[in-house]
Amino acid sequence: MEFNEILAIDIGAGTQDILIYEKDKYIENCVKMILPSYCSIISARVKEATKEGKNIFLHGGIMGGHPLSSSIKKHIKAGYKVYSTDMASKTFRDNPEEIKNWGIEIVPSNPGQCMELELTDLNLDFLAASLSHYGIILPSLVAIAVQDHGECINGSNRKFRFSHWKKFLDNGGKLSELIYREPPPYFTRMISIKNSLKCTTLFMDTGPAGIMGAFCDKKVEEYREKGLVIVNIGNQHVICSIVKGDRIFAILEHHSREMNEEKIVDVIKRFKERSITDEEVFEGRGHGVCFSVDLIEDTSAWPVIITGPKRQLASGGDYYFAVPNGDMMLTGCFGLLEGARKI
Repeated sequence: MEFNEILAIDIGAGTQDILIYEKDKYIENCVKMILPSYCSIISARVKEATKEGKNIFLHGGIMGGHPLSSSIKKHIKAGYKVYSTDMASKTFRDNPEEIKNWGIEIVPSNPGQCMELELTDLNLDFLAASLSHYGIILPSLVAIAVQDHGECINGSNRKFRFSHWKKFLDNGGKLSELIYREPPPYFTRMISIKNSLKCTTLFMDTGPAGIMGAFCDKKVEEYREKGLVIVNIGNQHVICSIVKGDRIFAILEHHSREMNEEKIVDVIKRFKERSITDEEVFEGRGHGVCFSVDLIEDTSAWPVIITGPKRQLASGGDYYFAVPNGDMMLTGCFGLLEGARKI
């Protein structure tokens, strides 16, 4: 895809990382921002409602659930009401019976006397208005990365999400297959964002965006054809991948809160050796691990590349900490740029 400008936004649990890329500028001089995620902003407003003793009405689309879900549960436990439209409730669970078990009441509109909160991962109008004071106009092409568990009515959404990765590896594991003009129908979070925007969009999962972005570090790129392990330690998730060329050969997903310095070094070591099991990861409150049948090489000595805002958890290992284009926090945004170029 040829483009002169693109707005790249990597939306995580804690931050939304933003890059406005302009072809005629050095990447170092492009506009860059690290802002709080809307999930963390709305979570803070729920905490305010709890302190003020107010009921809440949720509406809008489907967005990332953490840490918002924790604040909602505490609000209900404190004795206050939470009302939600059917669509907004899917932020927390896809099964309406599970929503009711949480104590959330599904309603078509605000019942009154509630703090009203709109659920959204992205508000381009607000961003455009804020940047207009600097003479900045947002590009019409927007590339967005979010982690989408996928619509799962019954069973574990962790297992459902990981079934997507298993199918991806079975089908060849090509990175180019993870760049979406039209997200898969079960990725309802991506679709919710797409439906809320009036511009040309591209989507990636945050994991693959981080992998592709890591290669924007020249030292990491040197290992691409030889093979390497890339570990993205985010605010909520740890995603490990074994990569060679333009293919992913293995994926492990876990939760950052389950890690400490000792455990993450052990997990990475056994992931490289292929001695860690899917059942072990899931029972440890992670998502899972999967190895491609095409992975026949011994990867135990392959170099490990670390990225992500909680990368300090891996400070006890002999790893290389990637600095793509000199800015680790924009690794996902750089991956979105590379993804757009591949289409």
